[in-house]
Amino acid sequence: MMDTPDDLLYSPGHLWVRIEGNRATLGITDYAQMSLGMILFIELPELNSFIHADEIFGSIEHIEETEDLISPLSGKITAVHSALEKKPAILNTSPYHQGWIIVIEMSQPEQVKLLWDARKYMEHYDINKF
Repeated sequence: MMDTPDDLLYSPGHLWVRIEGNRATLGITDYAQMSLGMILFIELPELNSFIHADEIFGSIEHIEETEDLISPLSGKITAVHSALEKKPAILNTSPYHQGWIIVIEMSQPEQVKLLWDARKYMEHYDINKF
């Protein structure tokens, strides 16, 4: 069963976003991790670096190739989940909880309006919840 929590927002690039005030936590969706298969390696950005929306901030290596992680939001990276470098499989086993990737302090909070709710994300990619 594919999990797509209703309390999160989603980017077309298969990232989930949890908004808390001016902070946004990002991770990959269950759909993404299932499509990629076993994740072998993750390249993470530098703490305190600035990222722009639609810019690559890292990459994920799986059995077949490497996929870029593209930020849907602009801001300063205030937390990086560095444990993923040693245990990237967390992204497969717990994408929405232990598998968060970065936290950013948004510089342009209005960009949140461009993100999708769970229903739109599932409809766009024809994902059945059950």
